[in-house]
Amino acid sequence: MDQHVTAGNGNMYTVMISDDGMFSAEYVQPPALSIPLGISGSSVEVRRNEDLTFSAMIGGEWMVITAETTVTAANGNVYAAQLSPEGVPIGVMHVAAMQDVMLGELGGTVKLTQAEDMTWWLGEAEVKDGYVHTAANGNMYALMMDAEGMWTATFQKVMVMVDLGTQGSVELVQAEDMSWWLGSAAVDVGSEVMSDNGNTYTLRYTDGAWSARFEPESMMIEGTGLVAMSQEANDLYSVGGVEDALPASGMGEITVDGAMYRVSMMDGMLSGVRFDAAPKGDTVYMTVGITDTDKAPDGQVTLIADDRDTAFNEANTKLAVVGEKISLGELLGSGSATKAAAASDGLAGEFVDSAVEVLMDLLIEAELYAKYQAAAEADDHAGRSAFDARLNNIAEQAQKAVDMIFGTTITTVGATQASKVNIITDGTLPTEDTDAATDGLQASTTNPDYIRATQTVRGLNRL
Repeated sequence: MDQHVTAGNGNMYTVMISDDGMFSAEYVQPPALSIPLGISGSSVEVRRNEDLTFSAMIGGEWMVITAETTVTAANGNVYAAQLSPEGVPIGVMHVAAMQDVMLGELGGTVKLTQAEDMTWWLGEAEVKDGYVHTAANGNMYALMMDAEGMWTATFQKVMVMVDLGTQGSVELVQAEDMSWWLGSAAVDVGSEVMSDNGNTYTLRYTDGAWSARFEPESMMIEGTGLVAMSQEANDLYSVGGVEDALPASGMGEITVDGAMYRVSMMDGMLSGVRFDAAPKGDTVYMTVGITDTDKAPDGQVTLIADDRDTAFNEANTKLAVVGEKISLGELLGSGSATKAAAASDGLAGEFVDSAVEVLMDLLIEAELYAKYQAAAEADDHAGRSAFDARLNNIAEQAQKAVDMIFGTTITTVGATQASKVNIITDGTLPTEDTDAATDGLQASTTNPDYIRATQTVRGLNRL
C-alpha cells in the first residue's frame, strides 16, 4: 500500500513497497501555480522542483527560474521574476522597453521608455505620434512610430514671414544646420531680396526676429548733378526730395530748387538738360538737324556712321562737325545712341526722312492747287479765295517740315524763333530755274496770296 510522506525540506514523496519487500520513494510534483503578469492580462505557470528551485512554463517548456528569466505577455510587455534572498520567486516585475531615437541628422539621440500600460515616455513627458521635442541645439523634431513599432524623429523646419514694406512679404525657412533659405537661395543678415514689383530689400535680424529694409535704387541723371531715387510704393522716381518727380519711363520735366530739367532714359541710363526760363545775355539758342551723309553730304553737322548692330555703337558712331569727327560715346559720357524707327512705322522716325516725305506730298498737292488757282476766272473771288487759303496752309506745313531739318534760331535776346531756312525768301536755296512746275500760271497777278502760293511751289521744287 502506497503512503505519502513529507520530507524535512517540505517535499512530498510517495513511499512504495515492491513485491520483493524493497521500499522506494517517488517525488510528488506539487500543482503549478498561475502567476498574473502585472496588468497585462496574461499569466505564467510556475511550479516547485524537487531540488527546491522553481520552473516556469515558457515557450512550451519548463524553464528553471533565475534572476535573468523573463517572460513576454500577450500584449508584448516583458516581465522578470522577483526572487527572495534565498532565490524563491516572490513575484514578477515589468521590464520597461526602451528605444534610442536619432533626432534627424544633427540633433543627437534620445531614449524613449515604454511603461507597463504600453505608453511611451521621454523623461516625464508622455510621447505620442507627432510629439515635438526640442533638442539641445534648439532644433525641433517630430516623433512618429512606424508599423513595426519603431520610433523616428524628423526635423521641423522653422518658417517665418517677413514683411517687405508695402510690397507683400517673403517666407524664410530655417534648415536643420540653422541656416536660412528663401526658396533655393541661402540668405543671411544683409542679404538682399526682391519684391514682385522689383523693389530691393535688405534683411535684418534683431532680438530673434527678421525684418526687411527698403533699399531705393539710385540713378545719376547725367548732365544735371541730380540723383533719381526709386520709390517703395510705386514705380515712380523722386528727385531732389521731390516725390513722384519722374514716371517709370524716366522721361519728363522736373523742377528742383527752382530749376527746370528735361530728363530722358536710354539703355537704362538717365540723362537730363537744364533749361532756363528765358535766354540770358547774347547767347544764341538753336536746334541743329543731324542728317545721314547720303542725304545731306554738305551738312554742317553730319551723322557719318551708325554702328547700332554692334556692341560698340556709341564708340563707333560719329558726328562730323565742320570736318571734325566726334564719337557719340565721348559726347554722351554714358548711355547709348540709337536710330529712331523710320517714319513709315508711324513713329516720329528719323526726322530728315520724315520731313522729306511730308515735303514731297505737299509739293504734289501745291502744284495741283496752284494750277486750279491759275485757271480760275479773275472775277471768281470765292473760288480763288478757297485755293489761296489752301495754298497758304500748304506753305505753313512746308515751312514746319523744313524747320525739322534746318531748325530755328534766336538771334537776339527776347526775339521770337525764326526759321533758319525760309522756303520762300531764303537766299541759301538753289537758284536754278524751277519755273517748269508753274508754266502757264498767271505770274503777272498782283494778288499777294497767289504770289506766295507760286513761290511755295517754286520753293518746294528747289528743295
